[in-house]
Amino acid sequence: MNVRSLESKNTIFKWIFLAIVTGSCTGVMAEPRIAENKLSNYEIESAQLSSWNHISTKDENYKHLSRPYDDYQIETSMNDSSLHVKAVLVKKLINWHQQHSTGIEISFKKQNINFQQLTSFDFNININSEESILHNDESTLIESNPWLRENKVAIAELISTKANFSLIFYGINHDNVDKSTLYAQYDFSLPIAQSKNKQWQQVTVTPDKLQYYWQKNYQEQNTSLAQLNEIALHGAILVAETENGKVARHYCSDDFPKAYTEVFNELTVELGGIQLTLLNDDS
Repeated sequence: MNVRSLESKNTIFKWIFLAIVTGSCTGVMAEPRIAENKLSNYEIESAQLSSWNHISTKDENYKHLSRPYDDYQIETSMNDSSLHVKAVLVKKLINWHQQHSTGIEISFKKQNINFQQLTSFDFNININSEESILHNDESTLIESNPWLRENKVAIAELISTKANFSLIFYGINHDNVDKSTLYAQYDFSLPIAQSKNKQWQQVTVTPDKLQYYWQKNYQEQNTSLAQLNEIALHGAILVAETENGKVARHYCSDDFPKAYTEVFNELTVELGGIQLTLLNDDS
């Protein structure tokens, strides 16, 4: 057998191998697929849902909110056998103390899972434009806090025409800042439709969209999913956010004034179809 004949046979064998792998003769390697029986979908139940509310009538900083204290409590109901959530997510724009004044929390302890099993987290969200307050004009910040006038960078980065959120998955020790905790964060922005009709938007979060980091005493150290062992995933929180996660104090921490007027973004949201998709643990 000559060399050319041998090369020809080798080529044929290579194409047959590729055809078996890809199911075609394109020569393009097929992407790995996860068998359907390897995945489990979980509808989030009301018992897994909680919230926090730092708003207090005794705190002078909150006197500039747009509604009474009781209106900032989370509401849950069942709609066609699916959990429906309504909440007002409040984000401070001036001082970082309790900057996420309200938030939604979902516990995954019932599922007993780890970060590696998370395949996707899905939900639908409607932002009520008539009941929301979003500061998208620099004049509203300057009128309340004239000392901000000289900090044009802060003003430009704090205002936004879109609603900004952070969805943060967390591991063990989430409630103890003195201990190292694993987080996986997804920041996203959504347009606010100026309409009386509900405008539902779907949000799908997959591991490739997440930023992983360890945090201790508010100090972060970036990591990646590939560097992690089976770290328990205990839950997730959803908060309103600024586009870059900062408040005015981040721009003038050394000379932040004692006298200031707090300014708030208040996003009235509804959530539905909250679902967790997991890779089954075969162990």
